[in-house]
Amino acid sequence: MGFRFVADFKKVGLGASITNSVFFSDRPEGGVNVFHNPFVNAEIVLSPSKTPWNTIQIGYLLRDAGPVLQGETFKLAYRYHVKGGIQLSAGMVLTDNAQTFIPMLGIRIL
Repeated sequence: MGFRFVADFKKVGLGASITNSVFFSDRPEGGVNVFHNPFVNAEIVLSPSKTPWNTIQIGYLLRDAGPVLQGETFKLAYRYHVKGGIQLSAGMVLTDNAQTFIPMLGIRIL
């Protein structure tokens, strides 16, 4: 869940968004820990007046929580709008002051 704003300049769109990466881990005493990691992102939307469109997203972690994302963390993602409300994405996260690389693959349903 997040927020997104894009200004359409016909051939390219420029935008910003806030997204949340959520991680879960088991508690030793039972139950689940939930860790919320909000990112602020800059976005470039290619050919925004035509669908499907492609988006390049560069993000910065606002607050780290949990054992996965720590320290200075950046995200780079490429999102392809397939059809309707379905998007495919690929990218990477550089965390722990850019010392740890985490690949990302995803399907997003809007």
